[in-house]
Amino acid sequence: MHGLQLHTSAYKTTICSTKSAAIVKHLMPVMYHALSHFYCCLGCAGLFVGHPFDTIKVRLQTEGLKGQYKGTMDCFYQMIRREGPFALYKGVTSPLFGVALINGIVFGTYGPTLRFLQDKYQKQNGQKLSLSGHYRNVFVAGAVAGFVQSFV
Repeated sequence: MHGLQLHTSAYKTTICSTKSAAIVKHLMPVMYHALSHFYCCLGCAGLFVGHPFDTIKVRLQTEGLKGQYKGTMDCFYQMIRREGPFALYKGVTSPLFGVALINGIVFGTYGPTLRFLQDKYQKQNGQKLSLSGHYRNVFVAGAVAGFVQSFV
């Protein structure tokens, strides 16, 4: 088969032209880079959803014996009434930068590590990776990503 190349991934094996295989190989780092930005945005979105709950929790924990709030919903309504809706997001900037950085590092490390492990196995053994081997690679890639982000 002149001009055809076997393209193998963890999930499927296809035969494609040499030109398209080169394009796919060239675009993979770009796709991982774009995905790391996407995961940064997802982490930030998760922070914007969860931060108001954290703010209310901290208010309730620090009120002490004053008895200023009757409960969670009372705290929420009083914060909105007295300080406006942006009071729920006080102090969000610091965790926002941290979450974006950590998610970018984790997913920017996980994908390339997993791809490296799968490619290494296929080059050494010349066969498709078993399901248990795939799970092992996922575990190792996750451990590497967790190790790398622990320094942030």
